[in-house]
Amino acid sequence: MELSQIIQILLIIIWSMIFISFIIVEIQTTGIWAALTSVSTIPSLIISIVAPNIVLYIVLQFIIFIVLWFTLYFSVYKLLKNKLVNKKYAKTDFNGLDYDAEYVLTKDTYEELNNNGEYGEIIIGDKKYRTLSKVGEGIINKGEKIKILEVKGNVLLVKKGNKCQ
Repeated sequence: MELSQIIQILLIIIWSMIFISFIIVEIQTTGIWAALTSVSTIPSLIISIVAPNIVLYIVLQFIIFIVLWFTLYFSVYKLLKNKLVNKKYAKTDFNGLDYDAEYVLTKDTYEELNNNGEYGEIIIGDKKYRTLSKVGEGIINKGEKIKILEVKGNVLLVKKGNKCQ
Protein backbone atom coordinates (compact mmCIF):
# COMPACT_ATOMS: atom_id res chain seq x y z
CA MET A 1 0.00 0.00 0.00
CA GLU A 2 1.20 3.48 -0.84
CA LEU A 3 1.44 6.27 1.69
CA SER A 4 -1.34 8.23 -0.03
CA GLN A 5 -3.70 5.26 0.28
CA ILE A 6 -2.88 4.89 3.97
CA ILE A 7 -3.53 8.59 4.53
CA GLN A 8 -6.82 8.33 2.65
CA ILE A 9 -7.94 5.37 4.75
CA LEU A 10 -6.93 7.17 7.95
CA LEU A 11 -8.89 10.28 6.96
CA ILE A 12 -11.95 8.21 6.09
CA ILE A 13 -11.70 6.49 9.48
CA ILE A 14 -11.21 9.80 11.33
CA TRP A 15 -14.19 11.53 9.66
CA SER A 16 -16.35 8.42 10.11
CA MET A 17 -15.46 8.15 13.80
CA ILE A 18 -16.22 11.83 14.38
CA PHE A 19 -19.54 11.45 12.56
CA ILE A 20 -20.57 8.31 14.46
CA SER A 21 -19.38 9.66 17.84
CA PHE A 22 -21.41 12.84 17.54
CA ILE A 23 -24.48 10.96 16.29
CA ILE A 24 -24.28 8.81 19.43
CA VAL A 25 -23.88 11.94 21.59
CA GLU A 26 -26.87 13.54 19.83
CA ILE A 27 -29.04 10.49 20.47
CA GLN A 28 -28.18 10.58 24.18
CA THR A 29 -28.64 14.33 24.69
CA THR A 30 -31.39 16.84 24.06
CA GLY A 31 -29.36 19.54 22.32
CA ILE A 32 -28.70 19.99 18.63
CA TRP A 33 -25.01 20.89 18.84
CA ALA A 34 -23.76 17.34 18.27
CA ALA A 35 -25.99 16.88 15.22
CA LEU A 36 -24.54 20.04 13.69
CA THR A 37 -21.05 18.67 14.23
CA SER A 38 -22.04 15.38 12.58
CA VAL A 39 -23.51 17.17 9.57
CA SER A 40 -20.33 19.23 9.28
CA THR A 41 -18.24 16.07 8.84
CA ILE A 42 -20.20 14.77 5.83
CA PRO A 43 -18.58 16.95 3.10
CA SER A 44 -15.12 16.25 4.52
CA LEU A 45 -15.84 12.53 4.57
CA ILE A 46 -16.99 12.64 0.93
CA ILE A 47 -13.89 14.59 -0.10
CA SER A 48 -11.66 12.08 1.69
CA ILE A 49 -13.33 9.24 -0.24
CA VAL A 50 -13.38 10.72 -3.77
CA ALA A 51 -10.55 13.27 -3.96
CA PRO A 52 -6.91 12.42 -4.53
CA ASN A 53 -4.80 12.59 -1.40
CA ILE A 54 -2.73 15.65 -1.94
CA VAL A 55 -2.07 18.22 0.73
CA LEU A 56 -4.51 20.69 -0.85
CA TYR A 57 -7.48 18.32 -0.45
CA ILE A 58 -6.48 17.29 3.05
CA VAL A 59 -6.32 20.93 4.15
CA LEU A 60 -9.58 21.59 2.28
CA GLN A 61 -11.33 18.87 4.31
CA PHE A 62 -10.45 20.56 7.59
CA ILE A 63 -11.27 24.05 6.31
CA ILE A 64 -14.67 22.91 5.03
CA PHE A 65 -15.40 21.17 8.33
CA ILE A 66 -14.55 24.26 10.40
CA VAL A 67 -16.35 26.74 8.12
CA LEU A 68 -19.45 24.55 7.85
CA TRP A 69 -19.55 23.96 11.60
CA PHE A 70 -19.41 27.70 12.36
CA THR A 71 -21.95 28.45 9.63
CA LEU A 72 -24.38 25.84 10.93
CA TYR A 73 -23.86 26.88 14.54
CA PHE A 74 -24.41 30.58 13.96
CA SER A 75 -27.32 30.10 11.57
CA VAL A 76 -29.29 26.93 12.28
CA TYR A 77 -28.59 26.58 16.01
CA LYS A 78 -29.15 30.25 16.82
CA LEU A 79 -32.25 30.32 14.58
CA LEU A 80 -33.76 27.26 16.23
CA LYS A 81 -32.91 28.45 19.70
CA ASN A 82 -34.15 32.00 19.22
CA LYS A 83 -37.21 31.34 17.08
CA LEU A 84 -38.58 28.00 18.23
CA VAL A 85 -37.63 27.94 21.90
CA ASN A 86 -38.50 31.58 22.53
CA LYS A 87 -41.90 31.22 20.84
CA LYS A 88 -42.72 28.01 22.64
CA TYR A 89 -41.70 29.21 26.08
CA ALA A 90 -42.16 32.98 25.60
CA LYS A 91 -40.73 34.48 28.79
CA THR A 92 -40.71 31.20 30.69
CA ASP A 93 -37.64 29.29 31.75
CA PHE A 94 -37.36 25.51 31.51
CA ASN A 95 -37.54 25.27 35.31
CA GLY A 96 -41.11 26.49 35.34
CA LEU A 97 -40.29 30.12 36.05
CA ASP A 98 -42.94 32.45 34.70
CA TYR A 99 -41.64 35.99 34.35
CA ASP A 100 -45.14 37.44 34.09
CA ALA A 101 -46.48 35.84 37.28
CA GLU A 102 -46.17 37.26 40.77
CA TYR A 103 -44.72 35.16 43.56
CA VAL A 104 -44.75 35.60 47.34
CA LEU A 105 -41.44 35.98 49.17
CA THR A 106 -40.93 33.47 51.96
CA LYS A 107 -37.84 35.30 53.26
CA ASP A 108 -36.69 38.94 53.08
CA THR A 109 -34.59 39.74 50.02
CA TYR A 110 -31.84 42.31 49.78
CA GLU A 111 -30.41 44.43 46.99
CA GLU A 112 -28.19 42.79 44.43
CA LEU A 113 -25.05 44.78 45.31
CA ASN A 114 -25.57 44.94 49.08
CA ASN A 115 -26.64 41.42 49.91
CA ASN A 116 -23.76 40.53 52.30
CA GLY A 117 -24.27 36.88 51.45
CA GLU A 118 -27.92 36.95 52.48
CA TYR A 119 -30.56 35.93 49.99
CA GLY A 120 -34.32 36.05 49.94
CA GLU A 121 -36.36 33.04 48.99
CA ILE A 122 -39.43 32.11 47.00
CA ILE A 123 -41.00 28.72 46.51
CA ILE A 124 -42.33 27.79 43.08
CA GLY A 125 -43.96 24.39 42.98
CA ASP A 126 -41.76 22.27 45.20
CA LYS A 127 -38.54 24.17 44.48
CA LYS A 128 -36.92 26.90 46.54
CA TYR A 129 -35.14 29.71 44.71
CA ARG A 130 -32.68 32.28 46.09
CA THR A 131 -33.58 35.88 45.32
CA LEU A 132 -32.00 39.32 45.30
CA SER A 133 -33.79 42.54 44.52
CA LYS A 134 -32.62 44.67 41.63
CA VAL A 135 -30.50 47.71 42.50
CA GLY A 136 -32.83 50.53 43.54
CA GLU A 137 -35.56 48.22 44.83
CA GLY A 138 -34.18 48.08 48.35
CA ILE A 139 -35.16 45.40 50.83
CA ILE A 140 -38.31 43.52 49.90
CA ASN A 141 -39.97 42.01 52.95
CA LYS A 142 -41.26 38.50 53.48
CA GLY A 143 -44.88 38.14 52.36
CA GLU A 144 -44.67 40.75 49.60
CA LYS A 145 -45.41 39.85 46.01
CA ILE A 146 -42.51 40.03 43.59
CA LYS A 147 -41.90 39.57 39.87
CA ILE A 148 -38.88 37.83 38.41
CA LEU A 149 -36.77 40.09 36.21
CA GLU A 150 -33.96 37.75 35.25
CA VAL A 151 -31.91 34.76 36.31
CA LYS A 152 -28.25 35.35 37.18
CA GLY A 153 -26.52 32.06 37.79
CA ASN A 154 -28.62 30.36 40.46
CA VAL A 155 -30.17 33.58 41.82
CA LEU A 156 -33.39 35.22 40.68
CA LEU A 157 -33.29 39.00 40.40
CA VAL A 158 -36.69 40.34 41.42
CA LYS A 159 -38.66 43.56 41.78
CA LYS A 160 -41.62 44.47 43.97
CA GLY A 161 -45.07 43.49 42.81
CA ASN A 162 -48.38 44.13 44.61
CA LYS A 163 -48.64 43.63 48.38
CA CYS A 164 -50.06 40.30 49.55
CA GLN A 165 -53.39 40.38 51.26
